[in-house]
Amino acid sequence: MAFAQVVLDIPTRLLEGAFCYAVPDGLAGEVQVGATVLVTFSHRAAVGYVMGLLDEAPQGLDEARLLPIERVLAAPAFDEARGRVAAWMAREYACPLSEAVRPFLAPGQGFRVRRVEEGGAWELVSEAAAPVDERWVCLTDEARGFEPRKTAARQRALMAARGIDTYIIVSSDPHQSEYVASYWRARAYISGFTGSAGTVVITQDKAACWVDGRYFLQGEQQLKGTGIDLMKIGEPGVPTWQQYVVDNTKEQGVVGMDGRTIGNFQATMLKKLLERKQLGFACKEDLINEVWEDRPALPQEPIFDLDVAYTGESRAEKLNLLRAHMEEKKADYYLI
Repeated sequence: MAFAQVVLDIPTRLLEGAFCYAVPDGLAGEVQVGATVLVTFSHRAAVGYVMGLLDEAPQGLDEARLLPIERVLAAPAFDEARGRVAAWMAREYACPLSEAVRPFLAPGQGFRVRRVEEGGAWELVSEAAAPVDERWVCLTDEARGFEPRKTAARQRALMAARGIDTYIIVSSDPHQSEYVASYWRARAYISGFTGSAGTVVITQDKAACWVDGRYFLQGEQQLKGTGIDLMKIGEPGVPTWQQYVVDNTKEQGVVGMDGRTIGNFQATMLKKLLERKQLGFACKEDLINEVWEDRPALPQEPIFDLDVAYTGESRAEKLNLLRAHMEEKKADYYLI
């Protein structure tokens, strides 16, 4: 009997890596690397992707206790080389492996296992892609007529007063969201670029804004005449904003930013990079608040629960899944 390493399409980092399943003789010709399959996990149906095939079960696993693959839902969409790329993406960007696999799936493929109502049965749903049509993307009238506020001079004066040589403004909030409340749209305020993602770096004599491919056209339009250079991420000759900071800050200079808007891992990596050039890191400087006179207030709206139709699982089910994984790892506590 053959065996398959299957990564489950359950978006949680608690399920790191792949799980071993038996390949029934009747599916031996269909179960290949890159195939989408239906399996059972934690007493529920789950969609998974085959990452590898084995002639024998991994050492320490009882073949008789391994669950079988139940169905093949889609033909192989990637090979072993692309599977290794997906694994690298998961490590590099700290995302679940199933999320890293999805870019390699066939366009329009959308198998999901959902629970329609809490306590109900799990159902396999095939989300077919909508018909293809022609779509044109262009700036709105509001975007074309947008004029950024003239705040760069005051921003640089504050930087000089605080002893900061380079200042970084990212797009996120303390939750690392991409789509943020008005209070956290500091990058849009200072640059005039209103896309959901982007990073601005300001020095005493120049400034630049990094945008991804979604916003190349919008960035050209909204940054025109601002004195802020457009940096198209991924284009030849365009450095990362981190490297730009290092290259354009004088030795033993100070780099500042609002530390609430960057994750601990990113901040730690940035600090190590800065230390190579003996650069200081002032991560408690919200200079935007000093120049944004009519800055919106922090959100005060009450929080609310998302229905299980959107979350897929209730809190109790997620806790049970976590505790099952803790038991497997022989862990008594899990700190989030």
